[in-house]
Amino acid sequence: MSSRAIRRAQQQLEEEQRAANAAAQHQNSDGTDEHEESEEEEEPRRALSKLNPFDMLNDAGDDEHDDTAEDEPEEEEEVDNECETTADVKKSQQTPTKKQGKKKKKSKAKAKVNTSEPSPENDATLLNPTPAAATISDLSPLNAVLAIETQHLHVINEMRRLFGRVVDQPNTTADEGNPEPRRRRQRGRGQAPENQRERGGLANLGWRRNIFIKGQENWPKAPSGGLSMEKVGPWSECSFNKTNKDKDAVEFRFVHNKNYQSVQQTFVLCVERSDVQGIMNILQENPYHIASLLQMSEVAKSESDHARAGDYLERALFSFGRAAHSTFSTALSSGTARLDFSRPENRELWLAAWRYIQNLGMRGTWRTAYEWTKLLLAIDPENDPYRMSLLIDQIAIRARQFEGYIKISTKGFLHKPLEMLKHHFPNILPSTALAYHHFNNVDEARTQLRAAVIHTPWVFSRLYKALNLDPIPASIWGSIAPTDIAHLLSEVYVIGSKDIWNTPENTSFLTSIVSSIDRSEVELTYMEEQPIYVTEARHTLLLHNTALDVLVPAMFREVYVSYDPLPPKENKQSYALPTSLDRPSVAPSEVPEVANNEERILPSDTEDGVPLLLGFWNPPRGLDPQQDPAV
Repeated sequence: MSSRAIRRAQQQLEEEQRAANAAAQHQNSDGTDEHEESEEEEEPRRALSKLNPFDMLNDAGDDEHDDTAEDEPEEEEEVDNECETTADVKKSQQTPTKKQGKKKKKSKAKAKVNTSEPSPENDATLLNPTPAAATISDLSPLNAVLAIETQHLHVINEMRRLFGRVVDQPNTTADEGNPEPRRRRQRGRGQAPENQRERGGLANLGWRRNIFIKGQENWPKAPSGGLSMEKVGPWSECSFNKTNKDKDAVEFRFVHNKNYQSVQQTFVLCVERSDVQGIMNILQENPYHIASLLQMSEVAKSESDHARAGDYLERALFSFGRAAHSTFSTALSSGTARLDFSRPENRELWLAAWRYIQNLGMRGTWRTAYEWTKLLLAIDPENDPYRMSLLIDQIAIRARQFEGYIKISTKGFLHKPLEMLKHHFPNILPSTALAYHHFNNVDEARTQLRAAVIHTPWVFSRLYKALNLDPIPASIWGSIAPTDIAHLLSEVYVIGSKDIWNTPENTSFLTSIVSSIDRSEVELTYMEEQPIYVTEARHTLLLHNTALDVLVPAMFREVYVSYDPLPPKENKQSYALPTSLDRPSVAPSEVPEVANNEERILPSDTEDGVPLLLGFWNPPRGLDPQQDPAV
């Protein structure tokens, strides 16, 4: 039962008790006897029997799920208040005594502090705390669709919705008679001082309140080791943000102090020497060193210990959340927080969140994975360095966030020209059609899927083969990808989404549309060969799929490292790493680099004296080369 409903019932009860006591005192002053006073005290008890707070369970049943989105310290305080108020209600139902009469006087004095009844507006604020920033309606279209609901970043909230409060109960029986799980939890974790292990106080409050991950009891109570965040300034003033379209966005950056820099240099030496024990020693003394946690998560994943891998990732994200700027949460909630991918300190957040999304997918907590995917899009939507736009559609459909994805793909960030969709985003049209189909907009779903089949028939020819659908309709029979980049992206989409299409409802929808299209309607235009950009190579290599890795050019695979996958050419290092370990982002100088809003232009990429941006795409003939389609 919601504590707000109990408090409301208690306040109404106290008001009636005060009125009854005032009437009793007035009668006593006129010479009434104790029998009449006891009769007066019977009235509030009869009123209490009529106003049973437990009758309000049905009215407040939905509040309990909403309360899980609030911070955990407030949740514990509400549980304590609920127990106290329930005990007070039971005591008030008993026969009044002299001691209770004294307690009533004390409670009457305490009740004078706050006697106003909570308004519905206050209740709504408690259920859905909103930042002090502008509302969604006041934001730009880009920021509105990328606004983050921070309560959905916590996987415990989704698990409570799926399995109930049982997820909060510690699993003590699993460890009885088997000390191995306890040893694994202690492995690689530093010992905290006794004064840091004490619960309660401001330290515990900061431990449990975190924008990303709530701190676990079995984690070491140790400081972040020198990681912090600072506010840089307006995003529109950044040197690489030339479009100046997003004037409300604010740039933040993570910062390493001297001690953290020294640990980072030691970590790089350990990685180059493949010294796993050295990385574990780093975690013994610095339990929240981000790079070490990410590297050990990969080691645990290679050992098929996905629970321990997820624990390392959550500790890394917890450290990021603990170091976040005081205004970062508000900026995320309004879709205006930005981070510069060219800074190595910031890139660790991308890597940690990417691996955490994969871990969440293994758990089946797709709603949380969707919010984390949207977060990586929101902090740099112009460049999208991890190409989350190739993944968000599949996660949104698995999470059943159809309406949210439709807004992103049709009115927001992914609403792009048709030519751009054909070359670099073959996933958007079919996924948008599938979202409309599940959203019960049949006409729009059929329109979107027909357009996808007509303009990218090779994607559906490959999808038919993956689903073992026979016979293949004539409209897509024999269609192959015309370029290497089209082949790579179609394989990425089909491998990631074939399980989504492999249901009777979705397969029937697919075959009905493809079979209704005539061969003459399919577009067979010539596509000029385009290179595979570094963002597309980075996205593919991070999927760790051997069938896809061979489609990535060797120039990317040869310089790929797990702790910093394919850093950009403009690498803004704030401090130097060991000189012998410095490496270029990619070996050949002519490797194509994504630079949507950066002026990285090759001399040959000009047309009539007008340079063509080497961003997500090269604008085709007939389109305005000055129009940036990335946003």
